[in-house]
Amino acid sequence: MTHQGRRVTLITALPTLLRITSDPSKRNMTRRLLGCRGAERYHAPAAGVSEIPDLQWSHCPFDLVESPLVLAALSLYELAQVSPLHGWPDRYAAWAVHGVMSIRRARQ
Repeated sequence: MTHQGRRVTLITALPTLLRITSDPSKRNMTRRLLGCRGAERYHAPAAGVSEIPDLQWSHCPFDLVESPLVLAALSLYELAQVSPLHGWPDRYAAWAVHGVMSIRRARQ
């Protein structure tokens, strides 16, 4: 996947993805700009958004945030807010630890 023409991983792009998709007041407008209505999963953003730096993705940012890996990392982050995670971080996959830490940094 790419953002602004540079290759990124889902976890390294997570703070930017969360910033773009987290504002409920802008969510519907951004989805319309990206051409999400009726589009298949992981579609390319509509051509008209190529002028907006935050929306220059190879795949729809909303689809990426709703991917199983990101949803799992978000779930672990929320669980960690309630109680310490047993075996953290040694017993968790590296992507999960990195994802939770990225979410934590993005939300601070």
